[in-house]
Amino acid sequence: MFIKIEQTQSSFKNKFEIYFDGELEYLAGTPWMKLSLPFDLEDKRDNVMTDASGNPEFVSHWMEKVPFEALAKQVKNLGKLLTGDVQTGYVTAIFDKEQNLAGRFYSTVQGVGIADNREIIEWGEEKITGFDKGSGRSRHVSFYIDKTQIGQLVKPLKVTNNLDIYYLFILDEYIRFAKILSFYTVYFDRRYYSRSGEIAVAKKENRLLYTEDKNEKHYNPSWIRRNFDLERIAPEYIPLDESNKKFDSPKGYFIVLGAAFGVFVLAILIIWGVFSYIQWVGGSQLEGQDLFMVRLIIMLISGFTLFIFIFALIHGVKKANRYKKEN
Repeated sequence: MFIKIEQTQSSFKNKFEIYFDGELEYLAGTPWMKLSLPFDLEDKRDNVMTDASGNPEFVSHWMEKVPFEALAKQVKNLGKLLTGDVQTGYVTAIFDKEQNLAGRFYSTVQGVGIADNREIIEWGEEKITGFDKGSGRSRHVSFYIDKTQIGQLVKPLKVTNNLDIYYLFILDEYIRFAKILSFYTVYFDRRYYSRSGEIAVAKKENRLLYTEDKNEKHYNPSWIRRNFDLERIAPEYIPLDESNKKFDSPKGYFIVLGAAFGVFVLAILIIWGVFSYIQWVGGSQLEGQDLFMVRLIIMLISGFTLFIFIFALIHGVKKANRYKKEN
């Protein structure tokens, strides 16, 4: 299934239209103006989704933020910190039209560091994990149940007048999640792209986003084109997909890596040249311990740069092997 979530208003109100295979199915809205309210009341204002006629389908309530004490309780020992999921931020509760608790949205960090963030969508008894990845001119969230990818959300980074567009692809055998993942997309937009209180007139954005982290192993750049007939169901997505191929390919990665390494080498040569000029031509009085420290700093910077380059090169080889298998 192909779902398009299109923002139709960004000034004074945030409104969205949600299309399932080209047919308008749902409407949604999020708060526009961020208010300075006490006790985090601003974050408790609701996101709402209705059917095309305006009848309620979902409403979200932000539950309490996970406090430091709760985080400390989750991480009872070093082993939990290194291997377990630690819940962070707010928990967003999702209620259906009968006001029954239908699911929750929240984020976790697995292991040490922020490079393994995961988006969790709980729907009834089932749990979907989302992995966020920047890839050129778009941002992707790959959705998994256990080890099976069931869908992918694509956010184009070219935006006019703050009107965001999202493309959501879901395998037919998992279309039961179409509605909740559509609502998650609205939540995602509020969380990352709300542009609170901004009135946009003749505004254009065209950004690039490229991330390299632990989430990359869950991102398959060819997953959408392999599983969906884009020419039939989503021809408007094809130009974006073609544009991103150069960022997804190992060739693009090694070009960026080579350019970055070249800049680092050039910077080191310039620093060394300036230092040499000052020391031997300019008559600097640096000598003894001071001279040794300057040379040591330059050598440490050079060594660190070389280490980063070798690490990135190994990562690139792994990326190329994975790309070859997937394509």
